[in-house]
Amino acid sequence: MDRKSLRSSFKKIIIITFGALCYSAGIGLFLDPNKLAPGGVVGVSVIVSHVFGGQTGTWYFLINIPIVLLGWWKFGGRFILSSFYAIAWNSVFTNLFRTLPAVTGHPLTAAIAGSLLTGVGCIPGRCDHGRHGYHHQNFAKKISYDQDKYVISGDRPSGGHSLRLCFP
Repeated sequence: MDRKSLRSSFKKIIIITFGALCYSAGIGLFLDPNKLAPGGVVGVSVIVSHVFGGQTGTWYFLINIPIVLLGWWKFGGRFILSSFYAIAWNSVFTNLFRTLPAVTGHPLTAAIAGSLLTGVGCIPGRCDHGRHGYHHQNFAKKISYDQDKYVISGDRPSGGHSLRLCFP
């Protein structure tokens, strides 16, 4: 491995780690403690941890294992290694952040701050790895809040819909 590719690999590791740290801070300090579940695997992990117990980061890791194995066939080993690295650090950081108290107890504030942090956590990987980059794509463009039903939702720029639920 030459010096340039070593430097590039190190840069990718730092970027993915920074993204995982920001993403996990949004989940572990804002969304999960306020019983807000974002879309995707991490949302399922939040719900499962609140229903069955256990740590959200651990559930996140376990649920991602079959997805990573299927992804190996589709994207190849190099992409899967970087994704697995991100998944592992997301799991560790989420569990570490959950040992701290929630930053806020207000669902709307938690949804906005959590969405911003998870979005910031996605940006480095998307810029560095392109279309098949860092595996999270939870960018919230618009957030609406219905206080009576405890439902918070956000629209993704891609046209998909991301739903965040607050369990009373």
